[in-house]
Amino acid sequence: MSKKIVWGLLLLSFVGIVLGVISTQHFMHIQKAGLDSPSFCTLSAFIDCDVVALSRYAVFLGVPTGGWGILFYTWSVVMSLSLLWATDKTSLAAKGLFASWLAVAYSALMAYLSLGVLHVLCLVCAGIYLVNVLLLIVWRGATGRWIPDASLWRQMAYPLGVAVALFGVGGLTMHQAYARVSGVSSEDVATVTNLFFRSSQYDLTIPEGAPVWGNPDGKITIVEFSDFQCPYCKEAAFHFKPFLQEFKDDVRLIFLQFPLDASCNPGGGMHTQACTAAKAAVCAQAKGDFWNFHDDLFRNQKDLNPEKILQLAVARGWPEAEFKACIDSPDTLKRVQEDIVAGHKVHVDSTPTVLVNNRRFKYWRFPEVVRSVLKKIKKED
Repeated sequence: MSKKIVWGLLLLSFVGIVLGVISTQHFMHIQKAGLDSPSFCTLSAFIDCDVVALSRYAVFLGVPTGGWGILFYTWSVVMSLSLLWATDKTSLAAKGLFASWLAVAYSALMAYLSLGVLHVLCLVCAGIYLVNVLLLIVWRGATGRWIPDASLWRQMAYPLGVAVALFGVGGLTMHQAYARVSGVSSEDVATVTNLFFRSSQYDLTIPEGAPVWGNPDGKITIVEFSDFQCPYCKEAAFHFKPFLQEFKDDVRLIFLQFPLDASCNPGGGMHTQACTAAKAAVCAQAKGDFWNFHDDLFRNQKDLNPEKILQLAVARGWPEAEFKACIDSPDTLKRVQEDIVAGHKVHVDSTPTVLVNNRRFKYWRFPEVVRSVLKKIKKED
């Protein structure tokens, strides 16, 4: 067998390992930090690795898919090196070809989920898919055919043993690492989900004109009472909302203002810039760009003041005097206070307060709990 084929297999396998490491590190970082700022491979609303990393499709059997990739490519390295001394090279190559077919099939499934369900393209994932296709082509060169002959399926003990060892020990290690990051076990998810559906529902009237993300006609209504100076609200903005991307067709996320600022909220506290930020968000909604401005306000949370808020507006091309007049308008204050009144009626006393179909939802930090609750609501409907 040509050494060029072996070197080709090794090169592709090492490239796959590197991409798998990058994917896994990115996944772990996103799980911890959320989306305070876009990652290196998020370039637009369509080219977005972050949404993929926060979806349930980023984990398989409790292990990040990038982690499975590392194990697969490590196995591929072992099989490639084995070709140098194996007595039955054709039979060994057939195992590699079969494994590559499985990898390509899995890549096709993940590409469909990314493009067809999440509606985004992950560049790192695309690189992994390409490596899998190229590996298939090279393994085909090693066997001389696309589908191995049945007579080649001999001596399975060695490659199967290596695979079991790598995927068993490696998978368990990665599963434990992910469990530490996710912070909640499968038993906890089931318990919390059942408790959520036993809780009482509030009678919440949503103020007219509140900003909506997702499907305005979605059957799952998530209401978030938030404060732009609240650190936990910033976490929710960049950690909770992205979890909802895969449910975007079923969910309508409604943002309601609840600034803990005594200048507009009788129950307010120490957030002295929160009311100004809330009014600015109302003005941004009138300009047709609420959610992006919402993100800007949270990203600049530590520096929020009237001047900074106006700078953010001007940077979007909005006339400064016009935007300031909107912030100072009594109608804008009235709009913010409508949300505050709605919050007091359902006993909001801290932010963020999240309601899912009018039930208070305290576990928005945990993606597995979020998915479990939303999937159960979808199933019941």
